[in-house]
Amino acid sequence: MNSPTIMFPETTKIKPAPRHTKEDLARFLNTIPYEPERHTAAEYAALGTRARTAYDRQRKMFLSGGITIHTPDFLQARLSLAESMNENIHPDRDPSGLILTGDATLGKTTATRMLIRYVHDAYVRQFPDYANHGRVPIVFIEVPATCTGRALMCTFAHFFGMTVARTDTMEMLRQRVVDMMDRVGTRLVVVDELHNLSAANKGNGESVDILRSLHRDVFATFLYAGIDLDTGDLLSGPRGRQIAARFTMMPMERYHPSSEADHEIWRGIIEQFEDALPLLNHKAGSLVALSAYLLERTNGSIGSLGRLINGTANGAVGTTEAVTRALLDKKTIDFAAETARIETLARKTRSRQSAGRIGGTK
Repeated sequence: MNSPTIMFPETTKIKPAPRHTKEDLARFLNTIPYEPERHTAAEYAALGTRARTAYDRQRKMFLSGGITIHTPDFLQARLSLAESMNENIHPDRDPSGLILTGDATLGKTTATRMLIRYVHDAYVRQFPDYANHGRVPIVFIEVPATCTGRALMCTFAHFFGMTVARTDTMEMLRQRVVDMMDRVGTRLVVVDELHNLSAANKGNGESVDILRSLHRDVFATFLYAGIDLDTGDLLSGPRGRQIAARFTMMPMERYHPSSEADHEIWRGIIEQFEDALPLLNHKAGSLVALSAYLLERTNGSIGSLGRLINGTANGAVGTTEAVTRALLDKKTIDFAAETARIETLARKTRSRQSAGRIGGTK
């Protein structure tokens, strides 16, 4: 068996998913994912060694993070966010926003990144020279684990490069952050991993009051993403429900084998993945034909599906140049999907054994 080729970054100056400061977010937004051109097997064979290596690197980079899929969930989220931003253009508006929630691996983070790019592209079309005027139209933070209200404000301050003193209270930091957002014209505030914001302090009041005060004082639309925000403690209770009542709550769910509608959507998602694969020998439609298998294999998770297809395709670059059922079977993905797969296989085995016993008694 041939070993897959390992590619390393050409520079050491690379940080993982940099979006946590305004400079890093700007770099992310101004870096357009590069889709490599398509070559036939004959054209690829005619390339020189250096050109072939460079082409393989481009394809692996694209497969490791450049493919974007417009799922129905993303399209609905994009529509809801656009509606909220349009509703919020009046200074005296009753602020609305969007909350993406669901289990891990269901695509919330990917959808959030795509929404950030969508809003940024729209902003650039209206204000193409915004950077020259010091504007920061989008703010993005991830809430640290077991985060308190003050720690949340420190995270916002870090995004803007502010210095935080030990003596700075939460309210002092909050006011500085609000003033900064007003000064730089922030219009979208994205808070990922919101479930990490502690709901245990002061009977859930402090955390929720922070969010409510930001909605009131910042002339921007808020996009929240996190796990179980629709059922957790953070947005429960009278105060939490005031936020939930003004925001569109969009649960992102798994696709289910028992739903024919889900099967149809799933096939469309796989078709998008397949069309994007920059492989030389991949047979069009072969993955769509495996849609039922892929649905079961990934437990209906779009994140697990992406890791399975893209990861398998990445290993096929320079080797088989095609994604096949045999290669997919060998690919190990996230623990949750693999555990669900084992449980499904065990249920099917028990069902066949039970059917055999019943048949034998007739």
